[in-house]
Amino acid sequence: MISPNLPIDKDRYIDFIAADNTYAKIQYPYLFRLNNTETLNFNAAKNSLKAYLDAKSQEINTLIQTKNPSKLTGIDLEIYKILTT
Repeated sequence: MISPNLPIDKDRYIDFIAADNTYAKIQYPYLFRLNNTETLNFNAAKNSLKAYLDAKSQEINTLIQTKNPSKLTGIDLEIYKILTT
């Protein structure tokens, strides 16, 4: 199910350099681009949206866990502390 008139014309995202000095990118969920070709009804769209948002939530939580400053050690931790003060 795709909306013919998307409210945005580009894929939106947030990108940043994480505490471990690596590039990280979080793409906003595309709520207007649900792929459901089997049935076009409210319940199918609702289930598809829920599954998509659950997957996006898991993606963001994994990124938070892996890029967390508390995981830094040694020189990386010292540099992080200097840069955040």
